Amino acid sequence: MIQAIRSSRIFLELDHFRYVMCIRILAFLFFLNITSFIHAAEGKSTVPKVEPQRDVVVLTSKIIDSIRDVAPRCAAAAAPACLSAVAAVPAEKMDSRTVDGLLGDYIGGVFGTFVSIVTMIVVFLAWNTSRKTDYKSKAYQVFAEMLRTHEEILSSIQIGNAKGRDAIGHILSEFHFIYRATTAIAAVAGWDLKQRIDIAYTYTYYGPKLHTMKVLSQYAKPHLFQLNNTIAVKARKMSKRTQGRQFTGHQNRLAHYFRNLYAAYSFIESSKLNRKEKIALGKILRAKLSNYEQALLVLNIRSHLGKAWENGVLVNFYMPIKNVPEHFFEFDTEFEMKKQFPGVTFEWESAPIVHSTGWRLWN
Repeated sequence: MIQAIRSSRIFLELDHFRYVMCIRILAFLFFLNITSFIHAAEGKSTVPKVEPQRDVVVLTSKIIDSIRDVAPRCAAAAAPACLSAVAAVPAEKMDSRTVDGLLGDYIGGVFGTFVSIVTMIVVFLAWNTSRKTDYKSKAYQVFAEMLRTHEEILSSIQIGNAKGRDAIGHILSEFHFIYRATTAIAAVAGWDLKQRIDIAYTYTYYGPKLHTMKVLSQYAKPHLFQLNNTIAVKARKMSKRTQGRQFTGHQNRLAHYFRNLYAAYSFIESSKLNRKEKIALGKILRAKLSNYEQALLVLNIRSHLGKAWENGVLVNFYMPIKNVPEHFFEFDTEFEMKKQFPGVTFEWESAPIVHSTGWRLWN
């Protein structure tokens, strides 16, 4: 390396005049070679094509031939001049301090550049980590606000003296009665299990109203009218006991509840958090749901009102209904949780089994 630096001293010690002359000679040599190469490759003049006389054509050809002959000669003559100009520069010896200084500059430049690159990489990684941390902090704040909103909505649900999660139990009992009334008509109407659940839950949600019959317009109107009257009679009987809040529809109570719950799961799914963090937040949200709330969510998903849940990946990935007991629903023997939601691993599927030997086994 030191020998290479010493051999390059000639370029460091050229005076201004000789340096300029050397550059000019090299440029002239390069120009002549390029001109000769272009003319030789084209084999014709660069003058625009016209219809000249024969003498002009002959004269032009001679000029081109002369240039072809002169260009290599000029190049051959200019090369020694350029080399002599370079060789005329005095080659003075460089002392050890100069060599050490050049070597130090070289090492400092290389390692300084390396340190600068490493510093830039570290700064970028620190900025990227800070950005991710800030995003997670904001995402957790939004999620916490959704949890708080969920509790506020749930506590505002009231049916008679029942409030909050107790009121959810009253809504499920109401669904059971409407489903039995639906089953009594289904034998004539020919409704299957899915249709019966859809009709019963829709009446539980909207109540015995004309609007409900319009929503269920795909079913036979006479049968819906008969079911509507049965529910209306029950509502009049229960009006004094529950202050007219049972069998009259719960759209004003459940719409906001399910909207916020669906938005919370959708927010987790659409966030930039990793898979483990999403699952952890989903578990936290599911822990806020009682068995009655999860059971009501099951009915909502099975009806046409909960298509958004079933069409997406929220149910199978986050499993918000995981804690519903296996035999929780007794409104129909045909209804089985595992058949309705084969992609969900329920809590009772992985529950420990205690045998007579005392060993705890897991399914």
